Amino acid sequence: PPNLRLSVSTASDRDQALISLLQGERFGSLDSIIVYCTRREETVRVAALLCTCLQGTPLRGAEGPGHQKTKGQSGCWPPTWIADAYHAGLSPAERRRVQKIFMSGCLRLVVATVAFGMGLDKPDVRGVIHYNMPKNFESYVQEIGRAGRDGEPAHCHLFLDPE
Repeated sequence: PPNLRLSVSTASDRDQALISLLQGERFGSLDSIIVYCTRREETVRVAALLCTCLQGTPLRGAEGPGHQKTKGQSGCWPPTWIADAYHAGLSPAERRRVQKIFMSGCLRLVVATVAFGMGLDKPDVRGVIHYNMPKNFESYVQEIGRAGRDGEPAHCHLFLDPE
């Protein structure tokens, strides 16, 4: 879709590169972002890292009292939760909890495996980041297709493996 802005990079320290990306120009003001990881354990580790490193970092443009919600923006603004993990190993109740707070707009980042997004209908996802290479091109296309379904601009980033 023409509203998706795609980018790629390699990084020797992917954790730091992800934090920098989320604090930077393109992703720093976005409030509904999915970060895809290939392994369950990685979703938990990366979500904890983001909660720690982004704590106290305001969304760009959300600092002032005059901030207005954008068209299609859901729920609470700014989001009250930074990041949470989502994968098939979570209990059904925990998966529902994470999905509910993300759908409501109160969770900025979901760090997830491909288990997240099946049947997801959140048109205002503003960003999709692939922390790892997806297993194939079709998966990549399907996963970035979760961003910008409302036709508004959205950003997608892929971290390539350095090898």
